[in-house]
Amino acid sequence: MKKFLIKFSILAIVIIAVSSVILFVLKGNPDAYFLAWEKKVDAVKNPDRDNAVIFIGGSNVTFGINSLLLEDSLKMQVINTSIHAGIGMKAMMDEFCKYAKQGDIVVLAPEYHQPYGSWDGEEALSQLFFLYPYLGKSFNILQWKNVFSNIPSVLTLKKDYYKHILLHKNTKWSAYALSSFNKNGDIVAHWDKPKTDFRHYKPFNEDDFSEKYFNYLSSKIKQTEEKGAKVIIVPPVIAKTSFATLQENVKRVEETYKKYNLKQECPSEVFAFPDSLNYNTPYHLGKQGADKRTLLLVPIIKKYINK
Repeated sequence: MKKFLIKFSILAIVIIAVSSVILFVLKGNPDAYFLAWEKKVDAVKNPDRDNAVIFIGGSNVTFGINSLLLEDSLKMQVINTSIHAGIGMKAMMDEFCKYAKQGDIVVLAPEYHQPYGSWDGEEALSQLFFLYPYLGKSFNILQWKNVFSNIPSVLTLKKDYYKHILLHKNTKWSAYALSSFNKNGDIVAHWDKPKTDFRHYKPFNEDDFSEKYFNYLSSKIKQTEEKGAKVIIVPPVIAKTSFATLQENVKRVEETYKKYNLKQECPSEVFAFPDSLNYNTPYHLGKQGADKRTLLLVPIIKKYINK
């Protein structure tokens, strides 16, 4: 038994050591999607930047606005910090809200599934952490749980990347790449690509709903506005078919916003768009959809400029 335990311990140490090297030392894809995080953080924390409209949300924002069109309409800098809803609104707001300053307008556009188990992160948070370990300083227990439970997925991603290199395989084009972002942080590389088929969402499990998310939002918004920034909440953009399926979930989100005195700037259905405007998921728009959503956002944001 003693020999077995010694051998088991040695094997465990080797596995942990190898995994640590792969996770923290071995470089991954230099065009990896999540490397956009650093550029977005740099844009927001730049001490010389002008007052800005700062978008925070998941990929409904990453794929869903035309920041250049918005800048032209508002005459104000626009920074799209969004990457993936699975990072969780907590990690996103913990990072970006601390750099908000007087005169900024922070626009929150969280996906409907955030209070249904996503607000403190999913697999995407694990991928981000192993690129930027400093984020762990603000993690809660659930965030750490998500990070460690998704280590196998992160290891698989790196393994697949080096497998493609060693086998000289051509990687299929994907919009999920650092090179797909424009200077403002929008994904635009898919604008000239044909839309693809996608599945619509099924209703979220009400047992997963957490009011802790709304308590966190309320606290973080208050903290951010004490610095002189204005924080507003807008609905996420979503395909109409999925919106119809999620009606009960959407209703509960809206009711809980009111319970915590959180104002949503317009009815949720305003940003329920025809399915034809989506690119590859119910939350991802093509160029026409992004322009439409942007023009709807202009009057919502404009009333808070210089207010």
